[in-house]
Amino acid sequence: MAEEAEGRRPSPWRKEYRRDRDLPWARSPAARAVRSALLNFVIGPVFRYYGRPAVFGLENLRLVKPPFLLAANHSSHLDTPAILLALPPRLRRRTLVAAAADYFFDEAWKGALVALAVGAIAVERERPPRQSMKLVRRLLADGWNLVVFPEGGRSADGRLHRGKRGIAHLAAASGVPVVPVGVVGTFAALPAGYHWPRRAQVEVHFGTPLFTDGHPKPGPGPGGLRNATEGIMASIQALTGQELAAEGAAAGPASHVTSG
Repeated sequence: MAEEAEGRRPSPWRKEYRRDRDLPWARSPAARAVRSALLNFVIGPVFRYYGRPAVFGLENLRLVKPPFLLAANHSSHLDTPAILLALPPRLRRRTLVAAAADYFFDEAWKGALVALAVGAIAVERERPPRQSMKLVRRLLADGWNLVVFPEGGRSADGRLHRGKRGIAHLAAASGVPVVPVGVVGTFAALPAGYHWPRRAQVEVHFGTPLFTDGHPKPGPGPGGLRNATEGIMASIQALTGQELAAEGAAAGPASHVTSG
């Protein structure tokens, strides 16, 4: 930390914040009301100006009961508002977003901002600790839906990268379905490295739910989880039509993620 490098001891408050980045107040009724107002009257109008969004597959959301995981491709900071704004209000009010702890929750003000604005929760990107996974499972058990980005970061080239097994682990451990989500056009509007969007046609596609009642769940062990993850990524790719990145290619800059 810079404070340590300069010979100053970090404040106890900062250390406490870094130990526990969960912000339960951001899920309170008051915070949810503020978030709804921000999405409807601030974020929404700006996004619609630049993104001109179109939504497909809403009928698939009627095939599954909450809670569930929304697994999406990731190539832009616009992906999160695109998905949230595409959801029916009744689902949006009970939907959170898994976000990179090291990127969005490294400072208290930043964590509070994203938690309030989009319902972000902090998840470690590399090998999420037991505490993070326990929090996510508890939130799912409490009836919250969760947006996750299995690639582990924004795609720097617009291609679909290999998914991390964390998404399959969550589905297996919590027993909830996975709804694949394909987001198209956000890479053209705001790719990684850009700070202001360009106008582009954005589409959000909700696919057929996976791992629903009566259908096979993710298999046990690393092999089963890898197969389940590849099935999820194949469903996403079918929705977006993205070119697949070469095996071993890493996703780009940090952003909202789930890892494993």
